[in-house]
Amino acid sequence: MNRCQRQRDYRERIPIEGKFSQGKNAYNLNHIRVHTSKTSEFWISSIFLVMNLLVLFRLLFARILIHIARYVTALLHVQLHWLDTIIARQADKLKQFPLLERTF
Repeated sequence: MNRCQRQRDYRERIPIEGKFSQGKNAYNLNHIRVHTSKTSEFWISSIFLVMNLLVLFRLLFARILIHIARYVTALLHVQLHWLDTIIARQADKLKQFPLLERTF
């Protein structure tokens, strides 16, 4: 195995080992106390399933927030346009009364 292949393998292992470390630290993966290997495999796979679901929920939540922000921005834009037209109409009405313009 040459040097480049070892570096590539090392770079591929970094995120995988990071996930195992996260499972040990955050989800007590290293404190599983079961009697059979089958039960142990079940617990470990369940923990990794939960970790993946949390990532999925974070992505979905971010997407939902982005859509809500776009919707609110569009609503605010419509309301600002509506207010601009009302202000323009009021200004036109004030121009009809030259006496009022002089007093203010």
